[in-house]
Amino acid sequence: MPHETIDAIVVASEIVLAWQTIVSRTVDPTNPAVITVGSFHAGAASNVIAGRAALGCSIRSFDLATRDLLVRRMREVAEGICAAHRATCELTFTAGVLPTINTEAGAGLMRAVATELVGSDQVATMTPMMVGEDMSEFLVRAPGCFVLVGANDPAGPLNSPHHSPTFDFDERMLATGAALLAATAATYLEQT
Repeated sequence: MPHETIDAIVVASEIVLAWQTIVSRTVDPTNPAVITVGSFHAGAASNVIAGRAALGCSIRSFDLATRDLLVRRMREVAEGICAAHRATCELTFTAGVLPTINTEAGAGLMRAVATELVGSDQVATMTPMMVGEDMSEFLVRAPGCFVLVGANDPAGPLNSPHHSPTFDFDERMLATGAALLAATAATYLEQT
């Protein structure tokens, strides 16, 4: 008797799909934001309508105002969809780390030291990335720079990015990374 139930899978599925429109229809398109539903758990049998569903999500933005907007809209959308289906929801948000934003001085110092250490052809400025990184806690207290040191062997059997199950860390890069950090610290101390 499905007409007498509240189907948690249907409700949660609608929430997942609706959340995907928040970024495109609520956030200024020049202000980067991401909503990711990374887990969806509901039901235990194929012939039983699930009474409960749990979604696990992460959100990313470059500023706290956008993060707060995402949280508010996610709550409003979920509660609205649940009300339409006579369901209820409980949303728990745990604020993660702050956005990781390099200071101009920190990035300039790191670029100069890296160029001297490995040559300008090995140094690149990356476009902003939506990383969840605790380096942000340091950057709110002191000027600095989050830097990535290439650590995979392009000639190796697998050329996979970080957080990939096939990523293979090239340990030969540890010396370069350590030298970069030590030389940057020494240069900073000499300049202050």
